[in-house]
Amino acid sequence: MDNALIVDDHPIFVDGLAQILLGLYPNAEILKAYNAEEAKAKLEQFPEVDVIFLDIHMPGVTGKDFLTELSQLMVVSPVVVLSGDQSPKIIHEMFELGASAYLPKSVTQQYFQECINSITGGLSYVPTELKAELTQYRDTILKELDYVKNQLGRRQHEVLDLMAKGMSNVEISAQLNIAMSTVKAHISNIMTVFDVSNRTACVARARELGLID
Repeated sequence: MDNALIVDDHPIFVDGLAQILLGLYPNAEILKAYNAEEAKAKLEQFPEVDVIFLDIHMPGVTGKDFLTELSQLMVVSPVVVLSGDQSPKIIHEMFELGASAYLPKSVTQQYFQECINSITGGLSYVPTELKAELTQYRDTILKELDYVKNQLGRRQHEVLDLMAKGMSNVEISAQLNIAMSTVKAHISNIMTVFDVSNRTACVARARELGLID
């Protein structure tokens, strides 16, 4: 690795990571940016930076948004997402948005070496201890989420959102301008899809799947 760009709004973390990278690659040039705008300015100067290390929880333009922007800007440098969040849902989302690797901020220097070796070789990387959880998420919850999304129509999604906001059948009927019998039919179908017997369980499962906030 000849150079790298670190994008994080915490200067202490940026400096610490820079020292780790310089310990691994003493001759590397380490570029620093503390927000998305600074990062884009650096990439205009160094469009072919070897690796981008990106925090996903930044004020303003988040790491998620920035990943999307990188794709639009045709930046092809591999991106290593850094986060304190080890949720398999978040990890999966980052890879879907184009990240090449995902590292918890708590990892040691060894993981950075393994990660860089993998992504510079064209492979993706996630620490071994997170792989099993990511695989399980993709094989279970993600498949269920895809099934639910395919089974629910637009109107049923709207009804589910209003249920999650605590609206009664009467309120949902008035909000969507549909008959009470239609509301009841939608709710019955939604509960069948989720395989639950009441509204509370339905909303709870939808939240677990990340289908609603």
